[in-house]
Amino acid sequence: MSKPIDAIRLEILWTRLNAMADEAATALVRTAFSSIIRDANDYACALFDAEYNLFAQSTFSGPGFLGALPVAMKKIGEVYPPSTLHPGDALITNDPWLCTGHLNDITVVTPIFFRDRPVAYAVCCAHQTDIGGRISIAEAKEVFEEGLFIPILKLVEQGIPNPAVFGLVRANVRAPDYVVGDLRAQLASNDVIARRLVQLMTEYGMDDIQPLSTEILSRTEASVRANIRQFAEGTYRSEVAIDTFDDEEIRIAIAITLKDGEVLVDYTGSTPQIARGVNVCLNYTRSYTNFALKCAMSPLLPNNEGVLRPIRIIAPEGSILNARFPAPVYSRQSVGQFLPEIVFRTLATLMPDRVIAGSGGAPVWAQRFLGRRKNGKRFLLSCISRGGLGARPQSDGISTLAFPSNTNAAPVEILEGDGPIVCEKKELIVDSAGAGQYRGGFGQHMVIRVREDEIEPGTKVIVNAKGGRFHYMVPGILGGQDAAKGAIVANGETLQVSSKQVIMNSGESLELKLPGGGGYGDPYARDFRLIEEDLRNGLVSAEQAGRSYGVVTDSSGWKIDVAGSEALRRATRKNGPAA
Repeated sequence: MSKPIDAIRLEILWTRLNAMADEAATALVRTAFSSIIRDANDYACALFDAEYNLFAQSTFSGPGFLGALPVAMKKIGEVYPPSTLHPGDALITNDPWLCTGHLNDITVVTPIFFRDRPVAYAVCCAHQTDIGGRISIAEAKEVFEEGLFIPILKLVEQGIPNPAVFGLVRANVRAPDYVVGDLRAQLASNDVIARRLVQLMTEYGMDDIQPLSTEILSRTEASVRANIRQFAEGTYRSEVAIDTFDDEEIRIAIAITLKDGEVLVDYTGSTPQIARGVNVCLNYTRSYTNFALKCAMSPLLPNNEGVLRPIRIIAPEGSILNARFPAPVYSRQSVGQFLPEIVFRTLATLMPDRVIAGSGGAPVWAQRFLGRRKNGKRFLLSCISRGGLGARPQSDGISTLAFPSNTNAAPVEILEGDGPIVCEKKELIVDSAGAGQYRGGFGQHMVIRVREDEIEPGTKVIVNAKGGRFHYMVPGILGGQDAAKGAIVANGETLQVSSKQVIMNSGESLELKLPGGGGYGDPYARDFRLIEEDLRNGLVSAEQAGRSYGVVTDSSGWKIDVAGSEALRRATRKNGPAA
């Protein structure tokens, strides 16, 4: 591989590398025990070269892993350099400051040997259904309360599982069979990448993968820099309040500077870290900031280290976006998943055709139920639900779509099979989308009940109720209107914080009202036929149609209010009311 790689050969090899990562992800999903991996896709499978550069990643990897794993791998390589590794080894860690920001994400690394030397690393990071601690809540005051902290250790040594590490994990989690089963699924996933890479290198007569990786990363980096140069240089700033804890606002300040094909993102001025488990480690801040910039500037490029090289991200140590150890961090998504929205808002005037409005699914809504069935068996299940996607530059937002977390919602039938719950309601919420030339996607209303007589007598169900947008509406963009706030009601109590532990009895219900997405552009510029379609489908009420779009009705049907804007009347003359 010392000769230059021609374009056709490079495309074939690059495609096969990404296919390896996707095949590994398929192996993970098909062998995982827990629905959070199997159904919700809360994982990443990746391939790193011998110099710890990310150069292939599975398609459905969560954005929270993009900027974190490249940093983690370099630190792992310092602790376990190649001289300490052997064929059949595998490493493990869940250090939040090293990896993806909270203890439930466990990273498993497998060195790939070819002709007796390590040439690459297979990496699988997956969210474990349990890691001990206080049932994943924001009420912890230190990370020590949040579960088992695993430093970088050998999980497998020369093909033999390390009984001390597996035993330590089993002794600290509530669902050991699920967690250990998922760890073994991660090992199987890495094995798929390892075998496929060795096959590729043998087939093409490679001695080393490094020249191929270097070519891929350099081409990607050059493309990203060229994309950045398309936009006007300068510094773009904004500051926004995103949530309230203990009666104090959490504010994010951001300055994005574009210069010489590079981007600097500076979060100086953001709220200091707090004594709640919503603090964010810098790696997670990097991940969601990088993700937003990639979506805006280089959406079609595969994820690899070349995407990250032109981007530098700063957040003051001790701030809520770069918390110091041992800050509580479990619910870091309650803050970190707002970052793409904030980046888009900051760049909206610079690239209006590349950004979307705020989304009701940020932060991710995830309800965890823990208890014992009447037969004495423990259950632990996760229910992920999704709000509406923000409106886009040329189309409406999609209803009930997870953004930016990229997680799936497990089917109701799966949830009801995994635990003694029943979903009594799951429906779109009328008027939940922000109005605009393009409206947001709609949010949803869910009611989940603990089944009567299915819980062990004398016990209760512990629920980690997690959502967001309780204090501030979902923002529209470039003239679009905001979408309504969300709400969680548990046992008749409306929650005021984004993550809280509640106790439920048999027969009691948890009610979720997920917000829709914000609107994009002036609502009076919306095509009348689209307004009428929403009215006809019962998604928009007559009241909102009149208030937001200037549309009224009489005995002859829907029409434009003569008091409405001139822009809307012009649109009506052009399009005509729907027949």
